[in-house]
Amino acid sequence: MLPGLRLVPAPGHTRGMQVVVVETSGRPVVVGGDVAVWFGELDEPHTEGQLRVRALDPELVWLAHEHEPWRPRTV
Repeated sequence: MLPGLRLVPAPGHTRGMQVVVVETSGRPVVVGGDVAVWFGELDEPHTEGQLRVRALDPELVWLAHEHEPWRPRTV
């Protein structure tokens, strides 16, 4: 892997699923693939992979089935 990139196991959708975490100067960006099919699955995570992605406190998560990135809700 290149500096600033890491793979994180994210089981749930597929056994052996991993996500790519891009470390930035701020919060990380996650290339999540199929870790969630739509934003609601990250708003209310249920699988181990979704919970792990949320625990990373990402700025953005890019999903395979969405055209825009998911962003955590701000209160």
